[in-house]
Order: sequence, then C-alpha cells, then structure tokens
Amino acid sequence: MSSLIDIVVATHGPLSKAFEETVTLIVGETTPITYVGFFHGDDVEHLEQEIQSKIFTSLEQGRQVLVFIDLLGGSPSNRSALILNKLNENTPNVEFVAGVNLPMLIEAVVNSQTVGNVQELKEKAITAGSEGIADLKQLFNVNGGDPS
Repeated sequence: MSSLIDIVVATHGPLSKAFEETVTLIVGETTPITYVGFFHGDDVEHLEQEIQSKIFTSLEQGRQVLVFIDLLGGSPSNRSALILNKLNENTPNVEFVAGVNLPMLIEAVVNSQTVGNVQELKEKAITAGSEGIADLKQLFNVNGGDPS
C-alpha cells in the first residue's frame, strides 16, 4: 500500500513563496506542500531545523517526503545534505532534488497523491523539469527576425 507524499520546497529568499503562489495559480490549492525561504541574515542551523522538522513530521504521519531545493551548493542544499546524512538506509521514504523549476514542481504536486512511491515521483519530476527546458527559437524553427 502506498502512502501519500508530502513536498517541501526550500529556496533562497522569496523564491519559495513565488513558487507557492505560482503553483496555486496554475494547479489550485494543493496540500500537503510546504515552502521554506532562507533570507540574508537567517541562521543556517535554524534553516536545517525547519527543513528537518517538516520532514520528520511527515514521516511520523506515515507519509513519504520529496524535498526540492533551488540551488545545488547553496545553504538550503548544504543543510539538506546534512539532514540526508542523519537519515539512514532504513529511511528510504525521503528524496532530495536540487535545481527545482516550475515544470518539475507542478509535476510533483499533481502526482503526489497518486504515484506509489517517492522514488517514482522524484523521477517523474526530474523528467518534467528537464523536458520543460527548451530553446524556443529551435523549437519553433525561428531563424531570427520578427517571430509573428
């Protein structure tokens, strides 16, 4: 039996809030999804505690968790790596993805309550994120000039 999957989005500054507003605009109200912003002057240990708290609360409720991070190597990513190190092989219900974009997040949100496991949802999201990146000139075969 599959459990539902919670989503955590951890970013620098107000990006997580912008993702929240944009996902709601496109998909409508969604739950459970949590957004965490890390701002100039914030304490990185508090950031880690906040992300970890969201993860452990979900796990205690028997849910799986997919954590999206904006920038590989940034504070949200580094702190998530520390959390990942605290988890062990007996906690396969948590996945982390750095480099979140809107197509990937929408894919995860839309499928979070129907996909069987967090690993499958992670792969669907990564695929959607990659496929959502395109060179429009090449895609629409535009060779310069006025595209209209």
